[in-house]
Amino acid sequence: MDRKKRNLYWTPQPGDLIEILRPAYQHWALYLGDGYIINLTPVDESQAAARYFTPSLSLPLTLPVSFFLCMHCIFSLSLSLSLSLSLSLSLSLSLSLSLSLSLSLSLSLSLSLSLSLSLSLSLSLSLSLSLSLSLSLSLSAQFLQGRWSFHHIAVYLCIPLRLTIWTYGITLSFFPMYTRSF
Repeated sequence: MDRKKRNLYWTPQPGDLIEILRPAYQHWALYLGDGYIINLTPVDESQAAARYFTPSLSLPLTLPVSFFLCMHCIFSLSLSLSLSLSLSLSLSLSLSLSLSLSLSLSLSLSLSLSLSLSLSLSLSLSLSLSLSLSLSLSLSAQFLQGRWSFHHIAVYLCIPLRLTIWTYGITLSFFPMYTRSF
């Protein structure tokens, strides 16, 4: 009985090896059931010919194929999960870096503000000292020329002294805030 006659009396089962004859060569395929096969060798479907089944070569391969497909699905799911976890980790790292950058920027701004405040206070102090010095020189000149007495000079010297004390008081009142900014 040849293969064509055997094909009339036999139906392939899932897991059977199927011998497929082509005009130029033959190859093997695995029958999965419901008309689906897995080609075990490269196939050109334009060269398709009649299929001949070989029941003597049937193997119980349904369980290994199912196991392979399940393992492939599990591996794909685990790979996608690891990729999503790495992406979320990189996003959280970038967020923390941006927060630290904004914090350092705010600290630098507060430091520059404190430095500008101290510079303005030192300028006002130097201006007050120069004003008191010029007033003292003018009063000394008036005293040497005999136009002012010592009593008048003592009264007028209280004005730059008060200005200097007032400037020092402002400086000392801002000094604790300046030290806390560091």
